[in-house]
Parts: sequence; C-alpha cells; structure tokens
Amino acid sequence: FNEIARRNIDNKEKVMEALEKAKVSGEHMLGIINDILEVSRIESGKLELNEEVVDVKEHILSFMDMFEISMKEKGIDFKLVDETKEPFVYIDYLRVTQVVANLLSNAVKFTPSEGTVILKCIEETCKKEGYVEYFIHVIDTGIGMSEEFQRKAFESFERERTSTNSKIEGTGLGLAIAKKIAVFMGGELTCTSKIGKGTEFIFTFKARVAKSGKEIIKKAESRALILKGKRILVVEDNELNREIEIEILKAEGCLVEEAENGYVAVEKIANSKAGYYDLVLMDVQMPVMNGYEAVEKIRMLDNKKLAKIPIIAMTANAFETDRKKALEVGMNAHISKPIDIDKLLGSMMELLQNEE
Repeated sequence: FNEIARRNIDNKEKVMEALEKAKVSGEHMLGIINDILEVSRIESGKLELNEEVVDVKEHILSFMDMFEISMKEKGIDFKLVDETKEPFVYIDYLRVTQVVANLLSNAVKFTPSEGTVILKCIEETCKKEGYVEYFIHVIDTGIGMSEEFQRKAFESFERERTSTNSKIEGTGLGLAIAKKIAVFMGGELTCTSKIGKGTEFIFTFKARVAKSGKEIIKKAESRALILKGKRILVVEDNELNREIEIEILKAEGCLVEEAENGYVAVEKIANSKAGYYDLVLMDVQMPVMNGYEAVEKIRMLDNKKLAKIPIIAMTANAFETDRKKALEVGMNAHISKPIDIDKLLGSMMELLQNEE
C-alpha cells in the first residue's frame, strides 16, 4: 500500500485510500504481535497484577464509549445492564479492560447488522470479608459456535472458521489470553453458545472494596506533581519509538531530550551538570553502543552524582533473565515492550521519589 501511494502521489483519493488500508493492516499486524507477546509473557510467568482504586460506574461506561461507534457503524443495538452497587473497588484496570474489550470486540465481529449485544455487569456479595464478586456477561445474537468448537474455544490459535471463509480476521489468541488472565485473577471465563442464535460469555472475579475514591484523585495529583518539569533523556535508536515515548512524557509535563544510541547518551550525561537530567529511559538493542554498555560506562563516570542517575531499561527482551541482566549491569528498573504506560510512569515516579 505504501508503494501504491508512492506511485500515485498526484492522485489524492488513491493515496488516501492506500494510506487508510496501510493503517488498518498495520493495526492488525500490531494486534497479532501484541497477542503473541502477551501469550509469551503469561507462559513465562511474567504476568503481574497491578491493583488500583477504580470508579466502578465510570469503568463500565468506558466500555460503552469504547465500542459505541463500531456498534453503530454495523447497525448493532448495544445495551448496558448495570447492577453494581459499590462505587469504588481495587482491581487491575488494564487486565479487566483487556478481557472485557476482547469479548465485546468478538461480539461486534460475529454479530450481523440489526443484531443485539448486551453488556451486563452484576455485583454479588462475597464470602470473603471486604470483597465483592463480579459477573460480567457479554451476550450477543451473532452467528454462534458449535458445541465441538466451544470445547476448544479457549485454546491458543483455535478458530472455528478461517478468515478466508468467514471474512473475519483474527489469530485465535484473544480468548486464550482472556481465559488465562481471568484464571490468573482468581476468576473464571466461561461461554455458552448456539449456532445461529448467539453467544454468552461470563467473566467472574472478586474485588476488594475501597472505602473511597480519594486514591484515584491522589494518584493523578501525585503523578502531576512528581513528573512535571523533570528532565528525561530518552535513549532509543528507533525514531518512531522515540516519538511515541517523547509524546507520552511531554503529556505528563516532562522536559525531554533524546539520544539515538548509547554512545550519544554517555556523551550527553558525561558533559552535563549533576542534576541536569533527572532520569534516563534506555533502550537495550542499539547500534554503535548498546544499552548495557552505555549503562556500564555511565556508572563508571568520575562524577559520582552523574554516575548514580536513575536509569530504566526499556526493551523487547521480556523474560526474567533479561530483567536480571539489566539490573546486574546497573539499571534501576526494567520495563518490557510493548510499553505499559501506567507501569512505565509508575516506575519513573518511584525512582524520582527515592531520589528526592
């Protein structure tokens, strides 16, 4: 599609069509890569839960906002049934979102025009004191699944129809990941379905009740206070990655400088005054000088204050051995790619607070 756009550069309509198709194809490829990395992360024991206080009603409504447009475009009646009572609970916001968004995404894919999709959220009392139990139903009137396929629907790479036959693309990893996350949370993900009638998924999990939503406000305020005005050196050879990281940091009020490899980073830090840079985000695999070599040289600088600058490794090397190596060479923390923004900002806040 890039080549088509280049060859038709004077035909705006043709170029825009090619760019839009390239965008869709790129998003599909990114989805595949992220799914494979997520399976790898789960199977290697790298999955972690980061519980935080969440506004329950707001979280539920976010799903309606997320899928409202795609439901309307396909002519699907999207309904919400909210039977929750507790206003605030502790959950892993991203993981719960990941599971429910996957179920709703499938519902959109496999429900024809004029069909119905229902998101039903039920809260029940729990035997465990201080906790409630959630039952999140995603019900559709779509094409349904055979009994045979239902028995293996949560297995990796399983799809009842190929994309060629159904015209619906996918990897067969989404449900497998959702199931693993649900079980990891101490919950469950089940489904019932009938061909031509539709499908119902039920995602269950327990959540600790929060006394108030003050922590939500406190977290946002503390992030703004800690990160605003801090000067961050982003060391990354990939220009697109640098652009993404810089935009994220600037949105948090950080001052950002960049270096395209480890050698440039070492030079910038060595020639700066102590305290000029507050923190470094260091890629590992780079030309000229990689991240490990750069960190070793920074830690050996004569100026001890410069040598102690906080450094976070950011790398696609997501396994435990990679994390250990990063810490052994002198990194202060390790964040695996694709970047979890909340985890990255959380690590930055922790390191910057410790410095203060």
